Amino acid sequence: RIRRYIASHGRSFRMTDGRAPADSVPARQIFRSRVRKTLFDRLRWRTQFIFNSLVPMIAYLEGRLAETWDEACLLVTESGVGYEVGLPTHTCAALPERGKHAAFYICHVIREDAQELYGFATFEERQTFRTLLSISKVGARTALSILSLYRPDELRRVAADEDITALTRVPGIGKKTAQHILLELKYKLKAEGLPASSAAATRPSAVFRDAVDGLLNLGYPEEECAALVRELLQESPDLDVSEVLRAALKTLGKGRM
Repeated sequence: RIRRYIASHGRSFRMTDGRAPADSVPARQIFRSRVRKTLFDRLRWRTQFIFNSLVPMIAYLEGRLAETWDEACLLVTESGVGYEVGLPTHTCAALPERGKHAAFYICHVIREDAQELYGFATFEERQTFRTLLSISKVGARTALSILSLYRPDELRRVAADEDITALTRVPGIGKKTAQHILLELKYKLKAEGLPASSAAATRPSAVFRDAVDGLLNLGYPEEECAALVRELLQESPDLDVSEVLRAALKTLGKGRM
């Protein structure tokens, strides 16, 4: 068997000292190590497949909010089990006090080396997150960063307008990656059906981007700026960029006093 295997793989087993490849100790060692690796890989993938098929997918959690940190929280259910849940920035900022009740729609992400839970305030956000995960080159952390900056309706608008600049504001996304994501996202979110040519429809999106850019130039953090500008435009959609900036600076000034 060793001779046949070496004959079929040719040069990779040729020895430099003139010995017959099949009779050399290194050749046997290489053959045996490759066989062991192949068998191990097959066993590992079969075990992982069986394990994933037996793990119940978590889609919704509610319970007591025990701790919060960075962009995640610890949620303890009535049964006493605690779950670490990753959250978008705006959801994390709107969390209740510790000990209060909280509930999230969950996307359960299973990888080869870990299982992760990501929580969202609405079912639409959860489904948008799953759609982002189906795009190549978009992992869970990148998808969460996108939804931290843009809500689902805003993301559809970005895709409809093919706004590469808006998507490159997300940390870790460059121009080429943004082009690739938009190409797939436009159809997966069915953004082509939106009235992208409507001036009234594109105005809030343009005001939002310009206002956030203005605050970023003043040194304010992007996540805080985006959440504040979004809130101001939801309360008063007819504001222009200068009015949004004045209102945002007034709010930010109060927060720093």
